[in-house]
Amino acid sequence: MLTQCAIINYMIPAVYNTKKSGVLHFIIYKERSEYAAACLNFDLVEYGKNPEKLKKSIYEAATSYLKAVRKKKLSDKYLNLPVDKKYLDILEKISIDKLFRKLATKKRYRHQELSTFSFTNQPYSDNSLSYL
Repeated sequence: MLTQCAIINYMIPAVYNTKKSGVLHFIIYKERSEYAAACLNFDLVEYGKNPEKLKKSIYEAATSYLKAVRKKKLSDKYLNLPVDKKYLDILEKISIDKLFRKLATKKRYRHQELSTFSFTNQPYSDNSLSYL
């Protein structure tokens, strides 16, 4: 079994975000009766019932945050905030969930429904945000 640190290093490549370019990391997961979405780089979290609307909402929040850092010419450290341990634990579950799905598909097993997790990396550059 991979250690949590190894899983996180695999899933979140070491990129130093700047105002000109970088990569934003998002997770969306089910928490009790609703979904939660987080932008890991900016420590932004939102909750909602619809994961697609939530995905759009967290992207918009991250875009606004990035624009504010650029406009106010703040330090790049605001684009590279440390990830809360709660989200590192969720990333570990995402990695295990993906591995389990891959193994289940190869063996053609029909397992019970697996947890709802999502992880995405979204690059951005000076003039664009690729996910918009």
